[in-house]
Amino acid sequence: MRIGILGCGALGLLWGARMLKAGHETVLITRTEKQKETLLQQGLIFTSLTKEKEQIPAQVESIKQISRQASFDVVFVTVKQTNLPEAIPVIQMITHPASQILFWQNGLGHEQQIERLQSRPWTYAAVTTEGAWKKGMNEVQHTGAGETQVGLFPRTGRDSHIHFRSFLHDLTHIPNRAAFSIQYEPHIRKRMWEKLLVNCVINPLTGLYEVKNGELLSGKYTSIMEQILKEALAVASSQGMVFAYAEMMAKIRSVCERTADNYSSLLQDLQKGVPTEIEFINGVVVKTGRQAHVDTPVNRRLVELIRAKEARKMATSFETEDGMV
Repeated sequence: MRIGILGCGALGLLWGARMLKAGHETVLITRTEKQKETLLQQGLIFTSLTKEKEQIPAQVESIKQISRQASFDVVFVTVKQTNLPEAIPVIQMITHPASQILFWQNGLGHEQQIERLQSRPWTYAAVTTEGAWKKGMNEVQHTGAGETQVGLFPRTGRDSHIHFRSFLHDLTHIPNRAAFSIQYEPHIRKRMWEKLLVNCVINPLTGLYEVKNGELLSGKYTSIMEQILKEALAVASSQGMVFAYAEMMAKIRSVCERTADNYSSLLQDLQKGVPTEIEFINGVVVKTGRQAHVDTPVNRRLVELIRAKEARKMATSFETEDGMV
């Protein structure tokens, strides 16, 4: 079984390391030539939860140079939501009708992009609570254990492909795989909403105040966390996704505890001066709430504030790269 990892950020490098260590024929597909060359020359540097570091030789192609003859049986799509539109034609090119395609994006809204694929019926959404930190172009550290659930998406109501069940079986029988858990979830859309609720609270606050996840447990942010969650829960309920407030808040606090030293992906994007996924997280709550006549003033304000901060950071990044400062 031939595996492609499309997108070599933290999550892509984490799963790339796992697939390579397990002996699967795996190709890492990078966005830039520079990252490709770094991975080829220096290998993939992986640091486990127990701080053990190893260098893993990797087969690498860039997204611009990937051969039209490439044909992967399984593709992990780990690019950000903001980069998904440009990735869809590549996915179409490097897959075949029986390919099993796993989408790992944060938030909601990417079904419109997935539906652009032609004759590619076996698409899945993956929801994970694991933590990973991309320390460099070719280096990743596993920073938090968690669970991963995968289910057919956006087309539901049928069983997964026999090849996917075989692949999932292989994953769950990798030797020494105690550091991760992955399982099939037939109700993946509800799990996606659950992850969205967590991200709605953690991502914008850590991005806005530039703090690590664990800082949200200091007590300073309790009131705003509660307001964000209550609005998001009302919107989720309007879509038939009902969650208990106390249970969700406990889950959010648990994620903050387990990833206390992590910088959220949204904060990392702001620090890099690149577009964030705010439109696919709190933005989805605002948009869906508007359609369902559920008011979301706190989430709406957060979207506005992150958009403004994003624009400032991107402008500064552009000026620096352009030699203006």
